[in-house]
Amino acid sequence: ISNFEMKRNFNGHDFVLIVGLVMTIGQATIGEKIQENFRKNVSEHKSVLFNINNLQLSTQRFEQILYDVSYSFYKEKSRKVKKNLEKLNPHVHSFLFVRLHFKIAYLSEFRKDYTTSIEYYSKAYHYLVELPESNGFQLLEIKTIASFLTFRICHLSFQISHHKEAIDHFTTHMTKFRNKIGPTEILFVHHEWIKNQYLMIAELLELFPRPNEKDISDSSKSREKAFYLEIAADHSREQQNYLLKIKKEMENYVPQVFPSMNETFIGQISQCNNNDLTYFFLTNYFKKSNLGEDDATKFYLKASNLLLEQQEQYQKQQQQQQ
Repeated sequence: ISNFEMKRNFNGHDFVLIVGLVMTIGQATIGEKIQENFRKNVSEHKSVLFNINNLQLSTQRFEQILYDVSYSFYKEKSRKVKKNLEKLNPHVHSFLFVRLHFKIAYLSEFRKDYTTSIEYYSKAYHYLVELPESNGFQLLEIKTIASFLTFRICHLSFQISHHKEAIDHFTTHMTKFRNKIGPTEILFVHHEWIKNQYLMIAELLELFPRPNEKDISDSSKSREKAFYLEIAADHSREQQNYLLKIKKEMENYVPQVFPSMNETFIGQISQCNNNDLTYFFLTNYFKKSNLGEDDATKFYLKASNLLLEQQEQYQKQQQQQQ
């Protein structure tokens, strides 16, 4: 297949082709000739010769080629996005600024360049919170994106042992959005959002324990996770109380924008009124949830267990000292 035919077949898509040639005994010379001929015709792509007499060496070389090609590919993609970013004005193209910074961060993750990834996720978050104030459905979208950006920033920061930076970002994140409720008719959505934020940071703390620093004991780690779980439990209880209340009020409501809620809705619903918005979230919530299962109680119990573990560890330390 010629280089021209490959480019035509992949028209509109960036690609790198890697060809593996598997050779047996007596075919090494032929394989080298084929490989050399291929290099001349498709100079910008990669090829690797597999010798079944030494598969381990061939496989290692193939893995290195895959890594080098992938690294260069995503680095070049990032460079193109950065070039487009330089042409934009953050005040005029505010939404696009958030998107492109997110894209650079995402591409950097493929290269395991976590420092650059955190930098651009943080910039995307900064431009997101600088968007004009909104109290409608757009605020819910902003909070959703802010939540995901915070998750990536905290996850990557924990991964490279920057625990303080992760907690500082999360604290700032909650300070910015804790009181940004949105339409009061869907207050339960705000409580669910806050609950999920605190569950997220508690789970990350469990997944990435702090390094064994002298000033941080196991008991303080347990207290920290328990603190976040208790807040999540409080908001879960508030959410369920409000849901039960609003469900009774909306039982006989007939939506104008959504005549049928039997199918899953995908897209934006910015044109509907607040009652339709309430009906939409309420119906979808009851589709995926079971109010008979009290999440708040589970979170309280988990927090209590963490505190009990802390107490047991403290007692063991006291006995060892005696």
